[in-house]
Amino acid sequence: SLWLPVETNAGDGWVNSHFLTEDVSHDAFCADPEVDELLEKLQAAIEDENGKLLGELVHPDRGLRLRLNWWNEEILVTGEDVQTLFRAQKKYNWGVEDGSGEDIRGSFSEIVMPRLERDLLNATTWNCDEALFGNTAGATVLPEGYEAVRFYSAHRAAPAEQELDWGTWLIGVERWQGRYYISYLVHYRWEI
Repeated sequence: SLWLPVETNAGDGWVNSHFLTEDVSHDAFCADPEVDELLEKLQAAIEDENGKLLGELVHPDRGLRLRLNWWNEEILVTGEDVQTLFRAQKKYNWGVEDGSGEDIRGSFSEIVMPRLERDLLNATTWNCDEALFGNTAGATVLPEGYEAVRFYSAHRAAPAEQELDWGTWLIGVERWQGRYYISYLVHYRWEI
């Protein structure tokens, strides 16, 4: 971890840089063509299962935070592990399934990729700093600690005949030392 000095009205001290991010205004973020380019590259990396490209989009030390559901614990993937996500057989504990409470365990390719392909690559609406969800009996909450990071919402709308068959990915994008990186991916869908 990289510890940085901070000065506040309450006193001076040190903070782990993982809890810091550069402050970018909503208007500047949403209008920045670099963010659009980053999101296009993310889609290409997912579509082509290109780990090298994905690795270029994620800060090597800060990593990529993944959540299969907003309420399950995050999986933090850092360094070279980001580049091997698409082909690695490493099994993660993604949390528990809504309703059944069954453990969700498997590789990134087995568990996360089908949802990325279905919902992110087929998103019909993209919103800047505004999440879009379909009908659900559950809550749709941004996980604690994610509030300071700007994001885009990639929403795949439900077909008319099945109003509960929708999916949304929130894609956290933060600027670190003047460059934008993908910070997190959080998946949402209908919940019981």
